[in-house]
Amino acid sequence: MRNLNSPHALSCMLLGLFACTIPAYALPEVTFVSATGSDTNACSQTSPCATFQGALSKTANGGEIDALTAGNFVTSNGLVINGSITIDGKGLASASINNGQVIAVNIGSSDTVVLRGLTITGGSSPTAGGAVEGIYYPGGGNLIVENCIITGFTYDGIVNVTNGNTLLYVKNTTINGGATGIYVNEDGGATILEHVTITGTNSYGVEVLNSPGSLAINDSLIVGGAYGVDVQSSAYYGSSAFNTVLERTTITGTTIDGLYVGIGAAGVDSSTFFANGTALEAGSGSILRISNNNIYSNKTGLVCDSPGTIGSAGNNRKGSNSGGTATVCTSVGAITQE
Repeated sequence: MRNLNSPHALSCMLLGLFACTIPAYALPEVTFVSATGSDTNACSQTSPCATFQGALSKTANGGEIDALTAGNFVTSNGLVINGSITIDGKGLASASINNGQVIAVNIGSSDTVVLRGLTITGGSSPTAGGAVEGIYYPGGGNLIVENCIITGFTYDGIVNVTNGNTLLYVKNTTINGGATGIYVNEDGGATILEHVTITGTNSYGVEVLNSPGSLAINDSLIVGGAYGVDVQSSAYYGSSAFNTVLERTTITGTTIDGLYVGIGAAGVDSSTFFANGTALEAGSGSILRISNNNIYSNKTGLVCDSPGTIGSAGNNRKGSNSGGTATVCTSVGAITQE
């Protein structure tokens, strides 16, 4: 016989038609991983999980996963993120697999993902070079990558192929090796690089296959490769507008171009181009405006592909740019072609 005198039973009777259930507990805002953890644990600080995957399912949307120790916290299938989360490796954690994409961020337009303090490698060691891509970003929303090391990939360190009003913000991060440091084919979004170092790529430091959007690079360094920054048109988007800005950035040691702008408009201010094939090239139909830059010891200083335009504020410093082809530029302001 049921006990109708219990408080829970009386409450149910008073509620009448309303359902009577025991409330569920909310997921924690902060969880933890450790090299000695287990994904069967609660992912608390005293009972941590073993992988980021295990912790994701036990962390509230918009919460945070922190690493307590050094270790590799992704499984062989990589990590897929589908909602808002901060993953903080504290400079201890690594994410490493031998093939595929290490981290895929496929989020909605209202989501934000922060990846902080991680070493993301494409193999069992930073030089193994097994995986294809470090971070693959095909979704919407915002992706923030800060204080990370990304190295050892066959193709790209970071891939941004988002749609809509998205943001990729990379800060205080080093990318080494692979074909391309950062590949951008966004549709209407923005990519911002600040205090980023890209070295040792085979082809591109930053490659943009033009689509509507923008690229801003501030206080950064790109060394080596065929192109430092390459902004190209595409058959799909044609001549759609794309805006590129470089400030206080050094590009050196590229075999073809330090900066090639094949479409849209670009502005370069207070930057250095040293020992490249060509320092700055404006592709056909593009506009490149330069101010207060250092352009030294490149094979060619400035190149315009007719009817590309380079406009100068008249305060750029250059010298010893010899050995390459000197192409006449349609110019605005004072430019002396070398």
